[in-house]
Amino acid sequence: MAKIISKEDIRVVVYPIIGYRSTPDKEIEDCKEIQKNIRRHIDVGKIEVRWNTIERCEFCGFVWEEANSGRPLCCPKAVKEWEKEEKEEEEVRKCLK
Repeated sequence: MAKIISKEDIRVVVYPIIGYRSTPDKEIEDCKEIQKNIRRHIDVGKIEVRWNTIERCEFCGFVWEEANSGRPLCCPKAVKEWEKEEKEEEEVRKCLK
């Protein structure tokens, strides 16, 4: 059987120049400015500013992962903080009963 290759979802992707002192908010602002300038110069079907959101542990900096219970999997400090918060939430639930 022969394979057919086709191109779909053809688009232009623009990556702004990011300085070493840049912040995510500044980068979004820059992208919105680029978006505005593109619209001013050419007709486009759709133009969006998008970004990826990555959750990280405040203690160890690893990408945030958790068990089904919500318990963090990355480091002991995160687990300790989670256990503290769980205990506080349990006390509040007891008071509400």
